[in-house]
Amino acid sequence: MTFSNREVLIEVLTHARAQPRCIIEFTTDEDGETTVADITNHVKQLEEMS
Repeated sequence: MTFSNREVLIEVLTHARAQPRCIIEFTTDEDGETTVADITNHVKQLEEMS
């Protein structure tokens, strides 16, 4: 995988190791570049709404 936001990947993975629960989303574009995002708070909000 080629990450277009490598600094964000490092930050997200470091953050994830310190949390009891962390949901990470990987998205790969058509050109093969992969981006990463911590979506824990987004999922938590969706769970609270349901």
